[in-house]
Amino acid sequence: QNNQLRIEISNHNLKHGEFKFCFSLVYSIISIDGAEIIKQVGRYYEIKTHQNIIFVTLQATRIKSYNMSCGPEGVFIINKNEELLELNLKSLKFEKEIIAPVYDFETLDNFNPIIPEPEVANFKNKFINLNNLKIKINSEDAKFTEVFSPYTSAINLDFNYLEGFPLILKKIEIEDEEYMININEHKIEIIFGNYAGKFYAITSLIQLIHFYKNKLPLCNISDKPSLIWRGMHLDCARQFYSISEIKRLFNYMALFKLNRFHWHLTDNEAWRIQLDCYPSLTDTGAFRGYNQIIPPFYGSGYKKYGGYYTKDDVAELINYGKKLNIEIMPEIDLPAHSWTLLQVMPELRDQSSNTESQDVGLYSNNTINPSIKETNIFLENIFKELSEIFTFDTIH
Repeated sequence: QNNQLRIEISNHNLKHGEFKFCFSLVYSIISIDGAEIIKQVGRYYEIKTHQNIIFVTLQATRIKSYNMSCGPEGVFIINKNEELLELNLKSLKFEKEIIAPVYDFETLDNFNPIIPEPEVANFKNKFINLNNLKIKINSEDAKFTEVFSPYTSAINLDFNYLEGFPLILKKIEIEDEEYMININEHKIEIIFGNYAGKFYAITSLIQLIHFYKNKLPLCNISDKPSLIWRGMHLDCARQFYSISEIKRLFNYMALFKLNRFHWHLTDNEAWRIQLDCYPSLTDTGAFRGYNQIIPPFYGSGYKKYGGYYTKDDVAELINYGKKLNIEIMPEIDLPAHSWTLLQVMPELRDQSSNTESQDVGLYSNNTINPSIKETNIFLENIFKELSEIFTFDTIH
Protein backbone atom coordinates (compact mmCIF):
# COMPACT_ATOMS: atom_id res chain seq x y z
CA GLN A 1 0.00 0.00 0.00
CA ASN A 2 2.94 2.35 0.63
CA ASN A 3 4.83 1.63 -2.62
CA GLN A 4 7.25 -0.52 -0.67
CA LEU A 5 9.21 -3.56 -1.76
CA ARG A 6 10.44 -5.98 0.91
CA ILE A 7 13.57 -7.96 0.03
CA GLU A 8 14.70 -10.82 2.27
CA ILE A 9 18.08 -12.52 1.89
CA SER A 10 18.19 -15.87 3.68
CA ASN A 11 20.15 -19.13 4.06
CA HIS A 12 23.60 -17.63 3.60
CA ASN A 13 26.86 -17.30 5.55
CA LEU A 14 27.92 -13.99 3.98
CA LYS A 15 28.93 -10.93 5.98
CA HIS A 16 26.90 -7.83 5.19
CA GLY A 17 29.02 -5.23 3.44
CA GLU A 18 31.22 -7.86 1.79
CA PHE A 19 28.95 -8.57 -1.18
CA LYS A 20 26.92 -6.61 -3.70
CA PHE A 21 23.25 -7.26 -4.40
CA CYS A 22 22.65 -6.22 -8.04
CA PHE A 23 19.35 -5.80 -9.90
CA SER A 24 17.29 -3.48 -12.07
CA LEU A 25 13.83 -2.01 -11.63
CA VAL A 26 11.11 -0.49 -13.76
CA TYR A 27 10.42 2.21 -11.13
CA SER A 28 13.13 4.23 -9.38
CA ILE A 29 14.13 3.83 -5.74
CA ILE A 30 12.99 6.79 -3.63
CA SER A 31 14.52 5.56 -0.35
CA ILE A 32 16.09 2.41 1.07
CA ASP A 33 16.29 0.99 4.61
CA GLY A 34 18.67 -1.80 5.63
CA ALA A 35 21.10 -1.22 2.76
CA GLU A 36 22.89 1.52 0.82
CA ILE A 37 23.12 2.16 -2.91
CA ILE A 38 26.76 2.02 -4.02
CA LYS A 39 26.15 2.26 -7.78
CA GLN A 40 23.20 3.45 -9.82
CA VAL A 41 22.91 4.01 -13.56
CA GLY A 42 19.39 4.65 -14.76
CA ARG A 43 17.37 2.07 -12.84
CA TYR A 44 20.20 -0.46 -12.50
CA TYR A 45 21.31 -0.68 -8.86
CA GLU A 46 24.14 -2.24 -6.89
CA ILE A 47 23.54 -2.17 -3.14
CA LYS A 48 25.47 -3.18 -0.02
CA THR A 49 23.23 -4.69 2.61
CA HIS A 50 23.34 -3.97 6.35
CA GLN A 51 20.87 -6.68 7.33
CA ASN A 52 18.89 -9.61 5.88
CA ILE A 53 15.65 -7.66 5.42
CA ILE A 54 15.63 -4.54 3.25
CA PHE A 55 12.76 -2.15 2.61
CA VAL A 56 12.76 -0.17 -0.62
CA THR A 57 10.31 2.64 -1.30
CA LEU A 58 9.54 2.83 -5.02
CA GLN A 59 8.44 5.65 -7.25
CA ALA A 60 4.62 5.75 -7.34
CA THR A 61 2.91 4.32 -10.42
CA ARG A 62 0.34 6.19 -12.49
CA ILE A 63 -2.11 3.28 -12.26
CA LYS A 64 -1.77 3.00 -8.43
CA SER A 65 -0.69 -0.64 -8.55
CA TYR A 66 2.33 -2.79 -9.43
CA ASN A 67 2.68 -5.96 -11.51
CA MET A 68 5.17 -8.84 -11.77
CA SER A 69 7.66 -6.81 -13.81
CA CYS A 70 7.92 -4.17 -11.05
CA GLY A 71 10.05 -6.27 -8.69
CA PRO A 72 13.83 -6.66 -8.86
CA GLU A 73 14.80 -8.25 -12.19
CA GLY A 74 18.07 -9.68 -13.46
CA VAL A 75 19.15 -10.25 -9.85
CA PHE A 76 22.71 -11.42 -9.10
CA ILE A 77 25.15 -11.27 -6.17
CA ILE A 78 28.87 -10.49 -6.43
CA ASN A 79 31.28 -11.20 -3.55
CA LYS A 80 34.28 -9.09 -2.50
CA ASN A 81 36.50 -11.05 -4.93
CA GLU A 82 34.19 -10.01 -7.83
CA GLU A 83 32.89 -13.58 -8.15
CA LEU A 84 29.32 -14.42 -9.13
CA LEU A 85 27.54 -16.36 -6.39
CA GLU A 86 24.85 -18.99 -6.81
CA LEU A 87 21.40 -17.63 -6.11
CA ASN A 88 17.88 -19.01 -5.77
CA LEU A 89 15.06 -16.53 -6.28
CA LYS A 90 11.56 -16.87 -4.88
CA SER A 91 8.57 -15.46 -6.72
CA LEU A 92 7.37 -11.94 -6.05
CA LYS A 93 4.37 -11.79 -3.72
CA PHE A 94 1.84 -9.00 -3.41
CA GLU A 95 0.32 -7.62 -0.24
CA LYS A 96 -3.03 -7.47 -2.04
CA GLU A 97 -3.44 -9.32 -5.32
CA ILE A 98 -5.89 -8.04 -7.93
CA ILE A 99 -8.12 -10.92 -9.04
CA ALA A 100 -8.56 -11.28 -12.79
CA PRO A 101 -12.15 -10.84 -13.99
CA VAL A 102 -14.03 -13.73 -15.61
CA TYR A 103 -15.93 -12.94 -18.80
CA ASP A 104 -18.88 -14.82 -20.27
CA PHE A 105 -18.42 -15.50 -24.00
CA GLU A 106 -21.41 -16.46 -26.10
CA THR A 107 -21.51 -17.19 -29.83
CA LEU A 108 -24.26 -15.21 -31.50
CA ASP A 109 -25.45 -15.89 -35.06
CA ASN A 110 -25.80 -12.16 -35.78
CA PHE A 111 -22.43 -11.19 -34.31
CA ASN A 112 -19.87 -9.36 -36.47
CA PRO A 113 -16.43 -10.73 -35.57
CA ILE A 114 -14.46 -8.60 -38.05
CA ILE A 115 -11.86 -6.33 -36.41
CA PRO A 116 -11.90 -3.37 -36.90
CA GLU A 117 -15.67 -3.36 -37.43
CA PRO A 118 -16.39 -2.69 -41.13
CA GLU A 119 -18.10 0.50 -42.35
CA VAL A 120 -21.04 -1.52 -43.71
CA ALA A 121 -21.93 -5.10 -42.84
CA ASN A 122 -25.31 -6.63 -43.68
CA PHE A 123 -25.70 -10.14 -42.26
CA LYS A 124 -28.74 -12.10 -43.46
CA ASN A 125 -28.83 -14.69 -40.65
CA LYS A 126 -28.47 -17.45 -43.25
CA PHE A 127 -25.40 -19.63 -43.59
CA ILE A 128 -23.54 -21.77 -46.09
CA ASN A 129 -21.87 -24.98 -44.96
CA LEU A 130 -18.05 -25.05 -44.83
CA ASN A 131 -17.61 -28.48 -43.29
CA ASN A 132 -14.36 -29.25 -45.08
CA LEU A 133 -12.99 -25.69 -44.66
CA LYS A 134 -11.88 -25.66 -48.30
CA ILE A 135 -12.05 -22.47 -50.41
CA LYS A 136 -11.55 -22.83 -54.16
CA ILE A 137 -9.49 -20.05 -55.80
CA ASN A 138 -8.06 -19.42 -59.25
CA SER A 139 -4.61 -20.96 -59.73
CA GLU A 140 -3.01 -17.53 -60.28
CA ASP A 141 -4.05 -16.53 -56.72
CA ALA A 142 -2.31 -19.50 -55.08
CA LYS A 143 0.91 -17.60 -54.35
CA PHE A 144 -1.02 -14.66 -52.90
CA THR A 145 -2.93 -16.85 -50.44
CA GLU A 146 0.34 -18.40 -49.17
CA VAL A 147 0.89 -15.17 -47.22
CA PHE A 148 -2.03 -16.14 -44.95
CA SER A 149 -0.51 -19.47 -43.89
CA PRO A 150 0.09 -18.38 -40.25
CA TYR A 151 -3.71 -17.98 -39.94
CA THR A 152 -5.01 -20.72 -42.25
CA SER A 153 -2.78 -23.38 -40.66
CA ALA A 154 -4.07 -22.41 -37.20
CA ILE A 155 -7.72 -23.00 -38.19
CA ASN A 156 -7.19 -25.76 -40.80
CA LEU A 157 -8.46 -23.54 -43.61
CA ASP A 158 -7.40 -24.62 -47.10
CA PHE A 159 -7.21 -22.20 -50.05
CA ASN A 160 -6.71 -24.34 -53.16
CA TYR A 161 -7.58 -24.33 -56.88
CA LEU A 162 -8.98 -27.87 -57.08
CA GLU A 163 -12.00 -28.04 -54.76
CA GLY A 164 -14.04 -26.15 -52.21
CA PHE A 165 -16.53 -23.28 -51.99
CA PRO A 166 -15.74 -20.83 -54.85
CA LEU A 167 -13.96 -17.54 -54.18
CA ILE A 168 -13.87 -14.92 -56.99
CA LEU A 169 -11.43 -11.99 -56.76
CA LYS A 170 -12.24 -8.93 -58.87
CA LYS A 171 -10.14 -5.76 -59.21
CA ILE A 172 -11.87 -2.42 -59.94
CA GLU A 173 -11.16 1.30 -59.47
CA ILE A 174 -11.84 2.02 -55.79
CA GLU A 175 -9.82 3.64 -53.00
CA ASP A 176 -6.57 2.22 -51.65
CA GLU A 177 -7.19 -0.36 -48.88
CA GLU A 178 -10.93 -0.43 -49.69
CA TYR A 179 -12.71 -3.74 -50.33
CA MET A 180 -16.12 -5.41 -50.58
CA ILE A 181 -17.15 -8.97 -49.71
CA ASN A 182 -20.38 -10.48 -51.02
CA ILE A 183 -21.27 -14.00 -49.86
CA ASN A 184 -24.28 -15.86 -51.32
CA GLU A 185 -25.35 -19.50 -51.63
CA HIS A 186 -23.09 -20.05 -54.65
CA LYS A 187 -19.85 -18.10 -54.14
CA ILE A 188 -17.74 -15.58 -52.22
CA GLU A 189 -17.01 -12.47 -54.27
CA ILE A 190 -14.25 -10.08 -53.22
CA ILE A 191 -13.87 -6.68 -54.89
CA PHE A 192 -10.70 -4.63 -54.32
CA GLY A 193 -8.71 -1.74 -55.79
CA ASN A 194 -5.12 -2.52 -54.78
CA TYR A 195 -3.03 -5.13 -52.97
CA ALA A 196 -3.92 -3.77 -49.52
CA GLY A 197 -7.66 -3.97 -50.18
CA LYS A 198 -7.30 -7.51 -51.47
CA PHE A 199 -5.20 -8.46 -48.43
CA TYR A 200 -7.67 -6.97 -45.94
CA ALA A 201 -10.66 -8.61 -47.63
CA ILE A 202 -9.09 -12.07 -47.21
CA THR A 203 -8.16 -11.16 -43.62
CA SER A 204 -11.80 -10.28 -42.87
CA LEU A 205 -12.95 -13.51 -44.53
CA ILE A 206 -10.56 -15.50 -42.32
CA GLN A 207 -11.92 -13.74 -39.24
CA LEU A 208 -15.46 -14.72 -40.25
CA ILE A 209 -14.47 -18.35 -40.83
CA HIS A 210 -12.53 -18.50 -37.56
CA PHE A 211 -15.52 -17.25 -35.59
CA TYR A 212 -18.27 -19.29 -37.26
CA LYS A 213 -16.09 -22.43 -37.60
CA ASN A 214 -17.80 -24.71 -40.14
CA LYS A 215 -20.25 -22.21 -41.63
CA LEU A 216 -20.18 -18.79 -43.27
CA PRO A 217 -22.91 -16.12 -43.02
CA LEU A 218 -24.52 -14.75 -46.17
CA CYS A 219 -23.57 -11.08 -46.10
CA ASN A 220 -22.55 -7.92 -47.92
CA ILE A 221 -19.56 -6.11 -46.46
CA SER A 222 -18.09 -2.80 -47.59
CA ASP A 223 -15.07 -1.47 -45.77
CA LYS A 224 -12.11 0.89 -45.85
CA PRO A 225 -9.89 2.15 -43.01
CA SER A 226 -10.97 5.35 -41.27
CA LEU A 227 -7.32 6.13 -40.47
CA ILE A 228 -4.42 6.21 -42.94
CA TRP A 229 -1.83 5.53 -40.18
CA ARG A 230 -2.59 2.52 -38.00
CA GLY A 231 0.53 1.96 -35.98
CA MET A 232 2.18 -0.44 -33.56
CA HIS A 233 5.31 0.54 -31.61
CA LEU A 234 7.94 -1.92 -30.40
CA ASP A 235 10.85 -0.91 -28.19
CA CYS A 236 13.82 -3.05 -29.21
CA ALA A 237 16.31 -0.85 -27.33
CA ARG A 238 15.19 -1.76 -23.80
CA GLN A 239 14.75 -5.42 -24.82
CA PHE A 240 16.12 -7.12 -27.93
CA TYR A 241 13.68 -9.08 -30.10
CA SER A 242 14.79 -11.40 -32.90
CA ILE A 243 13.61 -10.95 -36.50
CA SER A 244 11.47 -14.09 -36.16
CA GLU A 245 9.78 -12.62 -33.06
CA ILE A 246 9.09 -9.35 -34.89
CA LYS A 247 7.65 -11.30 -37.85
CA ARG A 248 5.29 -12.99 -35.40
CA LEU A 249 4.22 -9.55 -34.18
CA PHE A 250 3.67 -8.51 -37.82
CA ASN A 251 1.31 -11.48 -38.24
CA TYR A 252 -0.81 -10.16 -35.38
CA MET A 253 -0.62 -6.58 -36.64
CA ALA A 254 -1.85 -7.62 -40.08
CA LEU A 255 -4.68 -9.66 -38.57
CA PHE A 256 -6.04 -6.40 -37.11
CA LYS A 257 -5.19 -4.35 -40.23
CA LEU A 258 -2.41 -2.29 -38.69
CA ASN A 259 -0.13 -0.88 -41.39
CA ARG A 260 2.74 0.99 -39.71
CA PHE A 261 5.50 -0.54 -37.59
CA HIS A 262 7.19 2.07 -35.39
CA TRP A 263 10.59 0.45 -34.74
CA HIS A 264 12.29 1.93 -31.65
CA LEU A 265 15.95 1.10 -32.31
CA THR A 266 17.94 3.27 -29.88
CA ASP A 267 17.55 4.59 -26.36
CA ASN A 268 19.52 5.09 -23.15
CA GLU A 269 19.95 1.32 -22.84
CA ALA A 270 21.16 0.26 -26.32
CA TRP A 271 21.88 1.07 -29.96
CA ARG A 272 20.44 -1.73 -32.14
CA ILE A 273 20.89 -0.72 -35.81
CA GLN A 274 24.23 -1.56 -37.44
CA LEU A 275 25.68 1.31 -39.49
CA ASP A 276 28.80 1.22 -41.64
CA CYS A 277 29.60 4.82 -40.70
CA TYR A 278 29.87 4.02 -36.96
CA PRO A 279 30.29 0.24 -36.43
CA SER A 280 31.26 0.69 -32.77
CA LEU A 281 27.70 1.78 -31.98
CA THR A 282 26.52 -1.83 -32.20
CA ASP A 283 29.85 -3.52 -31.38
CA THR A 284 29.69 -1.89 -27.95
CA GLY A 285 26.25 -0.32 -27.61
CA ALA A 286 24.11 -3.35 -28.52
CA PHE A 287 25.22 -5.45 -25.55
CA ARG A 288 25.04 -5.08 -21.80
CA GLY A 289 26.05 -7.02 -18.70
CA TYR A 290 28.01 -6.75 -15.46
CA ASN A 291 31.40 -6.64 -17.19
CA GLN A 292 30.23 -4.60 -20.18
CA ILE A 293 30.44 -0.84 -20.75
CA ILE A 294 26.63 -0.81 -20.70
CA PRO A 295 25.31 -2.20 -17.38
CA PRO A 296 22.49 -4.78 -17.19
CA PHE A 297 19.43 -2.53 -17.45
CA TYR A 298 15.86 -3.87 -17.49
CA GLY A 299 16.54 -7.29 -16.04
CA SER A 300 19.20 -8.48 -18.48
CA GLY A 301 21.34 -9.78 -15.59
CA TYR A 302 24.98 -10.68 -15.09
CA LYS A 303 25.78 -12.30 -18.45
CA LYS A 304 26.36 -10.46 -21.72
CA TYR A 305 22.97 -9.84 -23.32
CA GLY A 306 21.74 -8.14 -26.47
CA GLY A 307 21.94 -8.07 -30.23
CA TYR A 308 21.50 -5.79 -33.21
CA TYR A 309 19.96 -5.66 -36.67
CA THR A 310 22.08 -5.82 -39.81
CA LYS A 311 21.13 -4.37 -43.19
CA ASP A 312 20.14 -7.87 -44.32
CA ASP A 313 17.88 -8.22 -41.25
CA VAL A 314 16.18 -4.93 -42.06
CA ALA A 315 15.72 -5.85 -45.75
CA GLU A 316 14.20 -9.21 -44.75
CA LEU A 317 11.75 -7.51 -42.38
CA ILE A 318 10.82 -4.81 -44.92
CA ASN A 319 10.00 -7.47 -47.53
CA TYR A 320 7.99 -9.50 -45.02
CA GLY A 321 6.10 -6.38 -43.96
CA LYS A 322 5.20 -5.38 -47.52
CA LYS A 323 3.44 -8.72 -48.04
CA LEU A 324 1.30 -7.85 -44.99
CA ASN A 325 0.79 -4.20 -46.05
CA ILE A 326 3.05 -2.99 -43.23
CA GLU A 327 5.57 -0.18 -43.69
CA ILE A 328 8.46 0.21 -41.23
CA MET A 329 9.30 3.58 -39.69
CA PRO A 330 12.62 3.47 -37.81
CA GLU A 331 13.12 5.60 -34.71
CA ILE A 332 16.48 6.96 -33.55
CA ASP A 333 15.89 8.52 -30.13
CA LEU A 334 17.63 11.92 -30.14
CA PRO A 335 18.84 14.27 -28.74
CA ALA A 336 18.01 12.91 -25.25
CA HIS A 337 17.71 9.22 -24.28
CA SER A 338 21.25 8.82 -25.64
CA TRP A 339 23.19 7.48 -22.65
CA THR A 340 24.52 4.42 -24.52
CA LEU A 341 25.39 6.51 -27.57
CA LEU A 342 27.43 8.86 -25.35
CA GLN A 343 29.34 5.96 -23.76
CA VAL A 344 30.51 5.04 -27.26
CA MET A 345 30.86 8.60 -28.65
CA PRO A 346 31.48 11.01 -25.72
CA GLU A 347 32.56 13.69 -28.20
CA LEU A 348 28.88 14.39 -28.88
CA ARG A 349 28.73 16.13 -25.49
CA ASP A 350 30.46 19.40 -24.76
CA GLN A 351 33.38 18.11 -22.68
CA SER A 352 34.30 21.61 -21.50
CA SER A 353 30.96 22.04 -19.73
CA ASN A 354 30.57 21.14 -16.05
CA THR A 355 26.79 21.11 -16.32
CA GLU A 356 25.20 17.79 -15.37
CA SER A 357 21.80 16.91 -16.76
CA GLN A 358 19.50 14.17 -15.48
CA ASP A 359 16.25 12.77 -16.82
CA VAL A 360 13.26 11.16 -15.11
CA GLY A 361 14.85 7.72 -15.60
CA LEU A 362 17.90 8.86 -13.56
CA TYR A 363 20.36 8.82 -16.47
CA SER A 364 23.02 11.51 -16.03
CA ASN A 365 24.28 13.41 -19.09
CA ASN A 366 22.26 11.41 -21.61
CA THR A 367 21.72 14.20 -24.15
CA ILE A 368 23.86 15.00 -27.18
CA ASN A 369 24.80 18.65 -27.65
CA PRO A 370 23.18 20.25 -30.74
CA SER A 371 25.59 23.21 -30.74
CA ILE A 372 28.85 21.37 -31.46
CA LYS A 373 30.29 20.50 -34.86
CA GLU A 374 30.65 16.76 -34.10
CA THR A 375 26.89 16.43 -33.61
CA ASN A 376 26.05 17.81 -37.05
CA ILE A 377 28.57 15.49 -38.71
CA PHE A 378 27.16 12.52 -36.77
CA LEU A 379 23.54 13.32 -37.65
CA GLU A 380 24.29 13.80 -41.36
CA ASN A 381 26.12 10.48 -41.51
CA ILE A 382 23.55 8.35 -39.67
CA PHE A 383 20.47 9.77 -41.39
CA LYS A 384 22.06 9.45 -44.84
CA GLU A 385 22.78 5.76 -44.21
CA LEU A 386 19.40 5.09 -42.56
CA SER A 387 17.70 6.61 -45.61
CA GLU A 388 19.51 4.09 -47.79
CA ILE A 389 18.58 1.14 -45.54
CA PHE A 390 14.87 1.90 -45.02
CA THR A 391 12.36 2.26 -47.85
CA PHE A 392 9.58 4.13 -46.00
CA ASP A 393 9.46 7.91 -46.42
CA THR A 394 9.64 8.82 -42.72
CA ILE A 395 12.27 8.47 -39.98
CA HIS A 396 11.24 9.27 -36.43
